[in-house]
Amino acid sequence: MNKNKKTNENKTQHDSKKLFILWLILMAILIGADIGLWLLGNELPEMIASISITLFFGSWGIFIVRLFYKDYINPKKTLEKRNDTYLDERTSKIRKRMKGKDMFEIVDNYRKQYFQTMIIVIFMITFLLSAAFILKLHDYDLNIPFYWSILTSVIIVIISIAISYKIDFKFISSEDLKKEIKRHGYDEQRVNNDFMMANYHMMFKGLMAIGQSYYVVFMQNFCRVGNIQRITSIESYSETRKLNNSKVTRYYIRIHENDNTVSFFTCADKIASDLITKDFNLLGFEVIDKGDTFIEDKKNNTKKNQRRN
Repeated sequence: MNKNKKTNENKTQHDSKKLFILWLILMAILIGADIGLWLLGNELPEMIASISITLFFGSWGIFIVRLFYKDYINPKKTLEKRNDTYLDERTSKIRKRMKGKDMFEIVDNYRKQYFQTMIIVIFMITFLLSAAFILKLHDYDLNIPFYWSILTSVIIVIISIAISYKIDFKFISSEDLKKEIKRHGYDEQRVNNDFMMANYHMMFKGLMAIGQSYYVVFMQNFCRVGNIQRITSIESYSETRKLNNSKVTRYYIRIHENDNTVSFFTCADKIASDLITKDFNLLGFEVIDKGDTFIEDKKNNTKKNQRRN
């Protein structure tokens, strides 16, 4: 176990170093292009597009430099930070009360925040790619007025949001959660009171609340309300998939109940999985660690359902 942990740490340091070097090369090229455009006296639209792209990748550099420093230059402090401070921060976060007068307002606020984040990300990426495209058109002597360039970029952003709506913006609401509570015959007020005093955990596109009597899972495509007294066993496991030249690991919690229902949920990361395990341990459950399964996907579109009954 320690050997595998050491290998993973060395791999992280190597990846951080490689990412940092690639970012330096990219920034050198982009800054050089900006200087070249300025020296050649290019028009304002071209300058704005070029500088915008440089600033976008430069902002990502703040994260990359921080990652490189922590994982490569000073790994000892990084390890202490990850094992102590960051874990304490995440532990404190799960106990923090979420904004909302009741559980339904909380999940709807989460849903709105997800939408806002997705809109910002799509807007930034699409707008900058549009600016780069327009800049390329100028290379072919296609003189596009500046205001038409901005208008074109905005239209592309709107089209991108519309296309991705069914995939990235589809998210269930508090009404679905109410139906789930009613389907099980639970008392809505009791579930709400328990939810408001629960610990909140980060899931993959969602959240999980673990109270004293109920657990509530609210995710992009489904929600689940379960009675903790009906749980018979809990398992944690992970799956590592090889996608192209990279590996992606997802962490899961699987819950068995006395009516033969089996549900599994995707955690945000390893820490979220560990904190969920700790919460269930405090409730008297032994969470069985089933380990990691390596899956090599030849087709990138292979998917698993978030829930299985």
